Amino acid sequence: MLADNKALLSQSEAQLERKQLLLEESNKDIAWLEETLALFKSKRYKHSSEKLEALQGQLFDESEVDTSIQEIKSKLAKEREGRQAKHSAEKQARAANRKPEDRPRRKSLPDHLRSVNVDVSPEGKHAMGDD
Repeated sequence: MLADNKALLSQSEAQLERKQLLLEESNKDIAWLEETLALFKSKRYKHSSEKLEALQGQLFDESEVDTSIQEIKSKLAKEREGRQAKHSAEKQARAANRKPEDRPRRKSLPDHLRSVNVDVSPEGKHAMGDD
């Protein structure tokens, strides 16, 4: 039984380590996407000179930046949804794989303990400190 528990513990630790690595990679990807989004926003809303040459206006297309921003936002949303769905699926799988005897249950009180019902009437309330 001790060997089984040790094996289960080592499996859980390995699974935790894999999930932490996956989480770190996802966080790096999200940070990169957020940085890119911030860069596009700064390009779009930064101060610009009113002196534009004829061809300079064609170099920066606002609709292109809007499209890129929307793509990054959708990628970010999809990645978050994917991680949430995967997390909930793993949680459900763990709950389904758990044996019924492993599930926490409240044990009944022992027979030597007596149960006492105390009814508090509104008249006796002043004795409890509520005036």
